[in-house]
Amino acid sequence: MSDVTSHTTSSTESPQELEHDVESTRAQLGNILRELKRRKNDALDWRLQASRHAGALTVAGASVLAVTGGATALAIWSARRRRRPGVRARAIRDALARAFAHPDRVARPRPGIMRRLLSAASLEMIMWSAHLAIAHIDEKLHEPRRTT
Repeated sequence: MSDVTSHTTSSTESPQELEHDVESTRAQLGNILRELKRRKNDALDWRLQASRHAGALTVAGASVLAVTGGATALAIWSARRRRRPGVRARAIRDALARAFAHPDRVARPRPGIMRRLLSAASLEMIMWSAHLAIAHIDEKLHEPRRTT
């Protein structure tokens, strides 16, 4: 791209020369705007970005799979371990020891009516906000694109 040069007018330039300078500057600006539009379209084209960064996406996907697989394997191992008779007996022994040491901590009292009403109202507000957000996103996804 060429730089737009600053131009100072002198009293010796004719109107035709000035008109030529204006047209030249307009052409340069047109080229710059076309280049910016092309770069914007390239930056927002997810298929192009995916093809340009295929290696990074592969590494990220493999990492997610490895972490998910590891977490699943750990959860299965832990669940199997907890089902062993010795581990279960130890857990029951510890629970009974805690219950005898602190009987007031064995069960929590049921929440009062105000707390339940507040929880229900909060949940309703969250659900309403989520509904509005989803409707807004859906509206944006289905509106026709403006071309400039």
